[in-house]
Amino acid sequence: MLFQILMFSMLFLYLVLIGSFFIGFRKMPVFLEKEMVPRTDFSLVVVYRNEAENLPELLNSIVGLDYPRELFEVFLVNDHSEDASVGICERYAKGFPKIRFQLLNAESSLSPKKDAIFLVAGKARFEYLAITDADCLLPSQWLRNFDQLLQEESPVLIAGPVGFRHTMSASFSEAFEEIDFLSLQGSTIGGFGMNKPFMCNSANLCYRKSAYLHLQQQRRDLGIASGDDVFLLQHFLQHQLPVSFIKSEKSIVQTGFQKSFQQLFWQRVRWAAKTSAYPDAFGKIVAIVVFFTNLMTVTWFFFAVFQFWNFQLVFGMILAKFLVDFPLIAVTAKFFGRKAVLTSYWWAAVIYPFFSTAVALRSVFGGYYWKRRPFKR
Repeated sequence: MLFQILMFSMLFLYLVLIGSFFIGFRKMPVFLEKEMVPRTDFSLVVVYRNEAENLPELLNSIVGLDYPRELFEVFLVNDHSEDASVGICERYAKGFPKIRFQLLNAESSLSPKKDAIFLVAGKARFEYLAITDADCLLPSQWLRNFDQLLQEESPVLIAGPVGFRHTMSASFSEAFEEIDFLSLQGSTIGGFGMNKPFMCNSANLCYRKSAYLHLQQQRRDLGIASGDDVFLLQHFLQHQLPVSFIKSEKSIVQTGFQKSFQQLFWQRVRWAAKTSAYPDAFGKIVAIVVFFTNLMTVTWFFFAVFQFWNFQLVFGMILAKFLVDFPLIAVTAKFFGRKAVLTSYWWAAVIYPFFSTAVALRSVFGGYYWKRRPFKR
């Protein structure tokens, strides 16, 4: 009886949490572009490792940014690449002399991206760091929209939306990854909308260099490989510094899908491995509630199969979870112009609790592999 009460209580918390994110998403105002004279200087930061396949598209999108060339510089930091990535960066740096490209090499590190960003912060001429990933495409208005929000609100950090580049025929793995990612983006935007931000994505991020450097000595996550985005956001919030989210279709940074389901699994393990070190209590609560709800969903399934519980009761609880997840994913898919992917929701929703539980358990009890390198938790 006590076990059933705990399970129902956890399901209730989950329904309240996801429902709150849905309300927060709807409350989050859409960013309205205005004609403004650009005033903000940006230092763009890209840390890459073995990204020869993706770098040309990223660099073309940087070249195509609708922003005065004298107001931004670009740092390309090589994290021990073993392919043709360095040569591609050198070619673009020479081919576009009006853009100030800076090519750097990262040192060996337990947290390569965090240390590479710190390296750039010591060399950057400008006050705002604009961060993205090497497998991304930037919208032409990317810096203009950051500039407008900085002029209007002066936040220390701006997080932005991240979506996917699409092919004509999505694979099983890609459809599942997109459904999962839409839930993360919906929760991110919903958190900002309910004034409880706890998550962001470094594929689309901008923050004040001086504030970042000021907090470096106080951070306890610098030995953790991932989390250059979430930990920084939560540290800013702990110090009551203003943060914003730019909810605009013209600010969506497009990233690529993982090449296989196995790579998707390791990516999610890498993301999950950092949650126990979150400095923010709300972020930890969200992680705990989501983990135990998914674990219970898997448990309910086996209870029903082996007839430990009434099948109708188990089906009703699982259906309640699916129905509260769907509105958040649906409203997020509409924002990203990806309503077509919702046809994959129901089968993805069946698989997701098993996938999520496996990811969480692996992140707690083992290390992971990323970019052909092993990392300890």
